[in-house]
Amino acid sequence: MKKSIALLLAVLLLCGLLLASCSNKKTTDDSTLPSPAPSNDSAATEEQSLSKENPSLPADSSKDESSLLPPTSGTDDPSAEPTPPPPSKPDVPTEPDVPTEPDVPTEPDVPTEPDVPTESIEPSEPENRVINASGHAASDTGTALNLWLDWSIETLEDGSYKVSAVAYLDSYSLYCGKRTNSNRLVIGETPLVYSTPALSYGADSGRHHTKFAEHAVIYGADELPAMLTLSADWFFNGTYSGIGISTITVETTIDTTAL
Repeated sequence: MKKSIALLLAVLLLCGLLLASCSNKKTTDDSTLPSPAPSNDSAATEEQSLSKENPSLPADSSKDESSLLPPTSGTDDPSAEPTPPPPSKPDVPTEPDVPTEPDVPTEPDVPTEPDVPTESIEPSEPENRVINASGHAASDTGTALNLWLDWSIETLEDGSYKVSAVAYLDSYSLYCGKRTNSNRLVIGETPLVYSTPALSYGADSGRHHTKFAEHAVIYGADELPAMLTLSADWFFNGTYSGIGISTITVETTIDTTAL
């Protein structure tokens, strides 16, 4: 924008100088004799008259030329203030270097002893409990005629268990016929059917302990029941001491874990 204004002013100034030159030439042509050189005062008067005739022209072109030019920026104009440089960014302080820890010498690898092959130990089977026990059970008919049951449990050499039971009849004087396949002796879930012969005990014969049957069952090392039931029965079907008795029964349960 400033350059355009300066160029416009220069064009106007050039036009003014051309007009002034033409005016001076016309005045010279009109005079037939050369006139003496005008003094400074007459020159000033003439300049003033030219200024009146053409007020658009400055009185002194040498002076007006400098006044018409716009002030230029830069170092050519001593009165112009210098343009301050752009502010620089402040220096960012850098973080101080952190001292690194010195390398700690590592211990040399200690050679490990080679693995010694261990002998594989096969798991041994748990040892079976050794049981050697016995017991007795009896019926209660309310008379002197009752059935007894003797039992025993023993551990065999191979670790198995043998359970035995014996049925007895306890009585005094007694008269009865034989009983065939009508009686049972049971160990756990294994029954034994037995028969009895005819009995004849007189009044003065005293007390009698008559063996009726014997039974045995073998259980494996891990087959012995924790609760083992034993029972025996005898079919009497008669009267003893004035009391009618049909079948005499005896039963017992053994806790084998407590033996």
